[in-house]
Amino acid sequence: MLLIVNYGPNTMAIYRKELLETTGITHDALRYYLKLGLLDPRKVEHKWQYSDKDVETIQLICSLKSVGFSVKEIQKLTNALKDTNCKHQASIPFLKEKLEEISRGIKKLEESKKTITRALMKFETQDCSKKKEKFVL
Repeated sequence: MLLIVNYGPNTMAIYRKELLETTGITHDALRYYLKLGLLDPRKVEHKWQYSDKDVETIQLICSLKSVGFSVKEIQKLTNALKDTNCKHQASIPFLKEKLEEISRGIKKLEESKKTITRALMKFETQDCSKKKEKFVL
């Protein structure tokens, strides 16, 4: 059961258990993100409640981690996004470099996909009734 509490226009809150189920992160990851100050839960009647913004932040963290960002880099970026003095502009070159890294990674994955596809085609079309031939891609 997902328990959601409404805190006004466009603001919802859920408890820890629901947050973990919704986002798929572990208790340890949640504690670590809290320790780093990446999340800003509210304590209400001895229970921590997490906002939709916390859920979005966790989704951002998971997405950035999946493409190679370290948690420290993510912390730096989320702090820049929270900054009201427009210091986030300093993050633009870093983000552009990360996008280039992702593009290079995608290119490598595409090359691997082609190689594996060729191998699969060879396996599927190889006539096993004939003399064994050396497998060459």
